[in-house]
Amino acid sequence: MAARVVGCTTIIAVDLKPHRLQLATEVCATHALNAAEEDPVEAIQQLTNGGVHYSFESTGVAPVIRQTVDVLLPLGVCGMVGQVRPGEEVSLDANTKPLGRTLRGIVQGDAVPQNLIPRIIELYLQVRLLIDLLIRYYPLDEINQAATDSEHGTIDKAVLRPNDS
Repeated sequence: MAARVVGCTTIIAVDLKPHRLQLATEVCATHALNAAEEDPVEAIQQLTNGGVHYSFESTGVAPVIRQTVDVLLPLGVCGMVGQVRPGEEVSLDANTKPLGRTLRGIVQGDAVPQNLIPRIIELYLQVRLLIDLLIRYYPLDEINQAATDSEHGTIDKAVLRPNDS
């Protein structure tokens, strides 16, 4: 959704879960690729005539990080918010460095919260960020179920609510 807000015209979602890909196409993606069914690097290169200027990685999975860098055109930038497990290494093709590609970690949106939060609220109220479609609410006493659903990818974002007393 943020990609659309900033003016991106080709937005390619990649996931293993069909329900997430469907949601992505409903809210912003122009293309959806199931990485269990096709090689996302090859598919993206075909869709874009060679690669993209920007990619965004949110899984923290080393092979996926590699793929999000591999789809970049020379001088392309990959923004990474996924958290890699401590001690895990990410392997990149040494030939990407001479092409000027950048892998850039993003911390808390790389933004000033006093500016970002009001902007997000404004976009939400304008129905340009459909955050409600990403959230499933759980009562606090279902915290274990919320964690399980998150780990298995059956939901996008779990939000816990205090139990009614």
